[in-house]
Amino acid sequence: MRRPSRRRCAGKQAVHGCLDTSRAIHGFTKPVDTQAVLTLPQHAQAQRILEIGTAAGHMTANLSEWSPADAQVFSLGVINDLGIPTSAAQRADDPPRAHFGRFANHFGKAHKVFFITADSLHYDFERLAPLDFAFIDGAHDFQHVLADSLKAYRALGPGGLLVWHDYGNT
Repeated sequence: MRRPSRRRCAGKQAVHGCLDTSRAIHGFTKPVDTQAVLTLPQHAQAQRILEIGTAAGHMTANLSEWSPADAQVFSLGVINDLGIPTSAAQRADDPPRAHFGRFANHFGKAHKVFFITADSLHYDFERLAPLDFAFIDGAHDFQHVLADSLKAYRALGPGGLLVWHDYGNT
């Protein structure tokens, strides 16, 4: 894995610093996207983090590593035997129960993670409020992305950040 180049961070260092994510693990999220996603909650020192779209837990592990020691990471996702009909676009990302979040402890920090197996369309994010950071990396259909965005936005605390990744990507 390559280290982030100084050039990639050029111009941003004065404001946000240059977060070294060379140890980050990657699944569905490209290294450059991972760098961007992890820089935001790190800079904001987010304490309450929501990840929508757990899958195998690559980003879950990263969020647990690049967040304060006392942060809480809520990771919500669907598993293939939950009995929830998912769209064809999403079905490929629905892991078997045994693989759900399996990489979450990659950095030995799974104790910071609260796993939620549910369809985000029907989950009440207010239960987790106030959130400092919400990462929507789940269902690739408009209905889920819209609902997740609206519900996550309502659950954000003052100054909270909302980030989307790969809507429409199959």
